[in-house]
Amino acid sequence: MDTSAEETGGAYRCVQCGRTWSAQVCPEGGVPCIPAFEWKEDDPVQGKALGGQYLALMELGSGAAARVFSAWDKVENRPVALKVIREPGDKEQAERFRREAIATKRFEHPNIVKMEGAGHDVKTGLLFLVLEQLEGRPLDRLIAAEAPVNPDEAFRLAIPICEALSAIHEGGLIHRDVKPANLFVARDERGGETVKILDFGITRFAGDDPVDQALTAGRVLGSVIYASPEQALRAPLDARSDLYALGIILYELLMGLPPFDRDTPLETLKAHVEERSPLLPLEFPRDVSDLVESLLEKDPGRRPQSALQVLAALDRILGRLKRSEGISVPVRAAEGIPVGGEDIKNPWQGPDKTPNQQPVESPQEAQDSSSLPWVIGSVVLLGVLWFVGQSMGWV
Repeated sequence: MDTSAEETGGAYRCVQCGRTWSAQVCPEGGVPCIPAFEWKEDDPVQGKALGGQYLALMELGSGAAARVFSAWDKVENRPVALKVIREPGDKEQAERFRREAIATKRFEHPNIVKMEGAGHDVKTGLLFLVLEQLEGRPLDRLIAAEAPVNPDEAFRLAIPICEALSAIHEGGLIHRDVKPANLFVARDERGGETVKILDFGITRFAGDDPVDQALTAGRVLGSVIYASPEQALRAPLDARSDLYALGIILYELLMGLPPFDRDTPLETLKAHVEERSPLLPLEFPRDVSDLVESLLEKDPGRRPQSALQVLAALDRILGRLKRSEGISVPVRAAEGIPVGGEDIKNPWQGPDKTPNQQPVESPQEAQDSSSLPWVIGSVVLLGVLWFVGQSMGWV
C-alpha cells in the first residue's frame, strides 16, 4: 500500500491534494504525481483545474506567448497536454491564440499534433488548448545530442515533416515557424517513431490575410535562424517559405549546425538575404546536396515548388541510399508523383543536373583547369626560345 512522504520520504507530489508520496500516482485521488522538485509554489497555472476538468501537472515547455503543461483529464481519466496563454488580457495574444485553435483544429493528420478541445477558464481568465500528449523529444534536443546524422537518418526524419507541410499547404495555410523546437519526434505504442509538427501560433492563411497583416504590423515573426529571405525582407510569403526552413533543418541535421547563425538577429536575417548558402562537403552524395541546395535558394522560384515535390525527391533518394547499402526497403511514392527510378530528375532542376552526375567544379577550379593547356604550352615555348637563343649566341 502506498504511504505518504511523511512516513517514507517519498519524492513525488500530487498537485491536487498537495501531499508528497513514494508512488507516482496519488493513492487518494488517483491523479498522476510529479517529481517533488518540479512543484512551483507560486505558479499561476500548475495545480489548477482549467475549465474544471484539466489539471495542470508540470510545465513541458514555454514560448513568448504560451506555456505547455502535461495535464490530467479528470473527467475521462487520461493524460493530455495543455497549451495555456501567458497574458489573457493581451488582445494580440488572444487573437493569435484563437487563430491557432482554428488552424490546428483543421487537421486530422498523423504528423500534425491533434487538438482535442479549447476553452476559457472563468476563474483565472486563462485561454487554453487541449492537445494530445506525446511521448518522445523535440527535434532540437535530438540535434543537440546526435547531429550530425547520416543522410538516410536525416531524410527519414524529413519525410513526415514534409507530409505534414503538404497537408498544411493544401489546407490553405503557411506555418511560418518551422523549426526543430516546433517538431516533435514522437514514439508510438509499437515503439516506432514519427515526427509531428507543433505550434500553429503564427500561422497565416495563404493569400490575402488582413487580420494577420494587422497583427504582424510589419514585424518579422518566427525564429530568425530558420527565416526565409522573403520573411527577412517582409515580402509576400507562400508555401515555399516553409520549404526554405525545411532546407535549413536538413542542413543542420547533416552538418550539426545551421548555415546562418550570426551574432545578432539582424545580422542573421541579412545573411539569409545576401550570403550564399554554404555547400555540403563533396563527401555527400550529389543528389543529397542537390536537394538541400535547391531548398536553400534565395529566389523562391528556384526552390521546389511544393512539399509534394520535396517528398518525391526524399523518397527517391532515401530508397537509393538504402539500396546502395544492400538493404531492401519499400519506397513510397507521393500521391500523383512517380518516384523510385534512378533516371527521374528532380522537377525543379535543369536538364543536365542529374542525381548521379559527378561533382561540378567550382568557378576557381574550372578556371584553373581551363588554364592548364596554356601553362603547358607557355613552358614548352620558353624552352624552345632558350634553345634557339643559345644556338644563335643571344644568351
